[in-house]
Amino acid sequence: MMRVALQRDGATKHCKLGFSWTSLFFGWMVPFFRLDFKWGIVLLVGAMILPAIWEGYEYELAGFMFRVNLGLLLNAVMAFCYNNMYVADLLQAGFLPVGDEDEKALFDYELLVEEDEEDGES
Repeated sequence: MMRVALQRDGATKHCKLGFSWTSLFFGWMVPFFRLDFKWGIVLLVGAMILPAIWEGYEYELAGFMFRVNLGLLLNAVMAFCYNNMYVADLLQAGFLPVGDEDEKALFDYELLVEEDEEDGES
């Protein structure tokens, strides 16, 4: 797991790239801890809708276990995706890498792409 530092207007955020253990264990709460309300609301709604799909099975043990596994599946998917989505959102909001190592890590995770110098030339 890599860490990067991003800075905008004097504010620096230290973020992890790659797999998110906190998302795996805490699911929809992680974006709210990071003040990322967009993804927090999306995940909270997802966590509420997935069990509601199987509402007819609420008194059967098998149905209950299936709903629990759906929630775990959502957490597992987000554990692989969330850190990179969070950093991508910060980059869109104007945050920039602090140092060369941070910039290289963002290139390695394909969150930054090199701009073609030919695009500016006619």
